[in-house]
Amino acid sequence: MAIHLLRDYQTQNITNSNREFIYTYLLSIFLRRVLLYSYVGDTNYNINSIGTLLIATGDSTPTGTPTFATGSKAGINLGAQKEFYVSIPVSVRTVTSADIGRLLVLRSTAFPRYNSGIFLILGFETSTNSYVIDYRTLGDPPPVEAADSIAWYIYEKDLNCPTSGGSNTKTSAEYLSDLTSNTPRIVLQSPHSTGWQVRICNEGSGSYASNLSNRNCPRMTVAPGFGGTAAGDFPAFGQHFHAPMWFNSSSTIYLGGAPGFGDGGTSGVQFRITMVGDDTGQGVTVYGRRPGNATQPDSNIVTFGLAENEPAPLPVNTVARLFVLGSGFTGDDGFGSRSVNDGALFQMLGSPANSFFLSRGAAQGMSATTFGVPVQLAASFWTYVTGVAQGASPMFDSNGGDSPFTNATELLPIDLVQGTLSSYGNQTVQVYPYSPRPMGTIPHLRSGRTNFGDFSPTTENGRAYQHLRRGLYIPWAGPNIIP
Repeated sequence: MAIHLLRDYQTQNITNSNREFIYTYLLSIFLRRVLLYSYVGDTNYNINSIGTLLIATGDSTPTGTPTFATGSKAGINLGAQKEFYVSIPVSVRTVTSADIGRLLVLRSTAFPRYNSGIFLILGFETSTNSYVIDYRTLGDPPPVEAADSIAWYIYEKDLNCPTSGGSNTKTSAEYLSDLTSNTPRIVLQSPHSTGWQVRICNEGSGSYASNLSNRNCPRMTVAPGFGGTAAGDFPAFGQHFHAPMWFNSSSTIYLGGAPGFGDGGTSGVQFRITMVGDDTGQGVTVYGRRPGNATQPDSNIVTFGLAENEPAPLPVNTVARLFVLGSGFTGDDGFGSRSVNDGALFQMLGSPANSFFLSRGAAQGMSATTFGVPVQLAASFWTYVTGVAQGASPMFDSNGGDSPFTNATELLPIDLVQGTLSSYGNQTVQVYPYSPRPMGTIPHLRSGRTNFGDFSPTTENGRAYQHLRRGLYIPWAGPNIIP
C-alpha cells in the first residue's frame, strides 16, 4: 500500500461564491487521478473526460484505466534554479500562458508523499516545455524524477469548479438533490477488493441547511456506499447511509445524518487544503485549514472509508464496515471544538447528547448497522476514568512530551463506535436505532498530545506524521511544511 498526499493546496478563489465548492473539486480529482478510484457516474461533474474541467493529459484513456504511452509522462526538478519545474512532453501539449492558475495533477509512484498531489501552475518555460508549480514546501526541493516518469493531468482553475444547483422534481418533503436535480455530484469506486463507492455532492438549494430551522444537509456531503447510479446518486433505502437520501426526506430530523464539510460561508478567507489517502482504497482524510485558526469559520475536516483493525467476525453486510465523519451543518471544524465536551473531540461513550447539538464546530458521523440501515457513528478517544474532570483526555496534559523510550511522539489509533445516539441536534424523537458496536479504527488519522506545534511535522527522523491541531495527526513523511 502506498500513501499519497495532496499537500497544502492554497485556494485561489476566496471571494466568488464558487469558492465554497473547491473542496469537492479537489477531493474528486484526488480520488480519481491520484488514488485511482474508478468512475461510476455523475451529474454536471465531468472530471472524467477532456472538456471544460479536464484540459489536457498524456493519458490516452482518461475515462477508464490510465494508459500512458512511452514518452507521454512528465518529469520534475530539472536541476539548479529549476527545481520546481515540471516538464511536459511537447508531443502531447505545448505549455501556454493560458494554463497559469490551472491545476497540475501529478501521480508519482516513486515519491508519492512528495511528488503526488494537486499543484497550482504559477508560470511556464517554453525552452523546456515546463510548468513552474507551487510545490508548497519550506526548503525541500522535489526529488528528481526524469522525463516520462509521472502521470499528469491539467484541470481548470478552482474559480471554475462545479458549484451548486437546484432541486429535483419530487415533492418538497423528499430529498431534493438527486435524480432530476441539476446540482453537481459524482460517484467514484475505490480500488479496494470490496469495490465500495463514495458519492460527493454539492448539495442543492432544496437540501442545504443554511440555518438550523430548515433543510438537512451541509453545503457539501461525502457518502460511502454501494450501488451508485449513472446520475451520481445512491437509491433510497439502498446500500449507503446518507440519511436524507436513504429516507428520501427533507425533514430537519435528519440534519447531521449526511456528514460533509465547507467553509462556513465566509467570503475573503483563503483556506489551505491537505488530503491523505492510499491506493488500496482503505480511506481518505481531508483537512481544510484556515490560516490563523480564528473562529467563524473554523478549519474543517472529513474522514471516510473502510475501518481498519476490524473486530471479527466481519459483518456479512459490507456497507456496515464503512464510515464517514465530518460536519452535519455548514462544515466548520468539528474536531475538538468548543461544542464537543472537553477532550472528547468527537464523542466519548457516555458524553451528554448536547455535545452533539448542531452548532458551529460540532462533528457528526454516520455508518450502517449490520442489518443495513443508517446509524449514528462517533470516534472514541482515550479519556480518564477517575482523578480529573470527566471527559478530559491525556491528549490535553500540559506536561506531555516525547516517549523516553522511543524519543518520538506517541500516537494512538482512534476507535470507531456506532449506534450510541439515536439522533443529532437534541431531537425529541428517535431517528436512528440504538445499536452499539465497535467497528475498528480510522485509517490515516491518529491522536496524540496537543501541546505540539500546530501544522508541524513530528520531530523524529523522516517526519513520519504531521500534527494538524487539537491532537490530530496524519501520516506525512513528506517535505517540510510552510508555517
